[in-house]
Amino acid sequence: MSEEHEFRFADGERIADFTIRTPIAYGAFGDVYLVSDLTGTELALKFLTGDARREMESVACLRKSIGNESGLAAIHHVGEFEGHTYYTMDLADNVPGSEKYCPDTLENRLALRGALNVFEVLDIAESLIKAISALHDHGLVHCDIKPGNVIFRGGKALLADFGLVCGENESRDSGTIGFIPPEGIADENFEKRKLRDFYALGKVIYCALTNESADRFPILPKNYSLQDVAVMRKIYVKACASDPDARYKSGDEFLKAVKDARKELAIGVRSSGWRRLLPLASGALAVIATLFSLFIVLRRPDGDDVYDTTVYARISEVSGSYQVFCCFNAGEDQDPRSVANQRKAATLVTDALGKYRKTGNGLTVKVYKAFYSAEPECCNGVLVYRYEIPVNACREIRRE
Repeated sequence: MSEEHEFRFADGERIADFTIRTPIAYGAFGDVYLVSDLTGTELALKFLTGDARREMESVACLRKSIGNESGLAAIHHVGEFEGHTYYTMDLADNVPGSEKYCPDTLENRLALRGALNVFEVLDIAESLIKAISALHDHGLVHCDIKPGNVIFRGGKALLADFGLVCGENESRDSGTIGFIPPEGIADENFEKRKLRDFYALGKVIYCALTNESADRFPILPKNYSLQDVAVMRKIYVKACASDPDARYKSGDEFLKAVKDARKELAIGVRSSGWRRLLPLASGALAVIATLFSLFIVLRRPDGDDVYDTTVYARISEVSGSYQVFCCFNAGEDQDPRSVANQRKAATLVTDALGKYRKTGNGLTVKVYKAFYSAEPECCNGVLVYRYEIPVNACREIRRE
């Protein structure tokens, strides 16, 4: 909170029946305070100082149509004071251990704790999908979904700040950089504008899982769980696809993907030891299988899983690209950027793509274009590579 901003009210002053305890935040449309009502109940109060018409239309719709179980911060009271409109809403919990009130937002959690546990991220995603769906079902688009607008109350994630919410017959050309999709925000088509809330949520999931800023998307941090990212990456990559038509079309579709990820991760947590293994056809790249908990999952189009002793990779197809995770024992050469190791990784990926695409006998997959989605690295003697490969950059050719 900037020292330069001058809040209209000081601690102890009153706005109607509410006593100011401390200022919380400010924005283009007004100031937010921690207040208490006549019963001593603490709430957040937003005092609108700019053009309040649009925001109040959204607030009115939220109060009339959407219940408190929707994953949205509840609005309790709307009034006027000194010629300005204000409303009260759910107050975020205080950040644990903070003597002075500091709102427990996702933004503050990431700043204080770093990347969140994958199951925490899934909980947040489920709650926010329900909140977004509730808005969409009532003809509203949030337009400003970001970590700072996700609050925690009683430990549950709630979507807050309705200053940029717009209806079916209007659009906004504003938002927060990093969470705005490539095509922008303003659009006359309400269905397309709804997809942009899902895009922003994909960025929120990425930020929560990696503690990276939205503009770093989709780069991964140095320290991460290969299993967690392998499962979660396909969710946020699809939500943030450059092509709007490739994104989740509805909250139900998005929610199903999150629930499926929870099941997949829960199975991984419960399982131990090796699963059934099948030999790799290519004997030239025999890699000793000593990674214990790391194993390949090659996802075929028909949904079958194929496990291998020598290829450690995961392939998923999202928005016209193969997302590939590949790792193998480093041996004496632990430089992931060495020519020999990059060639080995490329060959493993080529073999994996051939298995994934069910390439016929006598054919191999040739990759004409590939990108690192994160810097290759060596972790405890294991070389890890992550690629994004356009599907149309792969061709099946005869083996030489």
